[in-house]
Amino acid sequence: MPCIVRDGTFPIYVYSGDHPPPHCHVYWNGDKVALVELLSTTVIAGNGLPKNGKALIRKNIATPRAAWNRLNS
Repeated sequence: MPCIVRDGTFPIYVYSGDHPPPHCHVYWNGDKVALVELLSTTVIAGNGLPKNGKALIRKNIATPRAAWNRLNS
């Protein structure tokens, strides 16, 4: 699946056939990843997401939500 949101630091992915709850995968620093639940925008697994990564998710939340619905409904 291609990256659905990228700001240069935090590429955000949503994968098809993924497990609930609806979430996205946010990567940074080459080896860090956080799974962010798409309703509450809280980190549900992985590394703690920096503030600017959380802000990117909140600003663009409609994009990963739409991708999740398209790929996992």
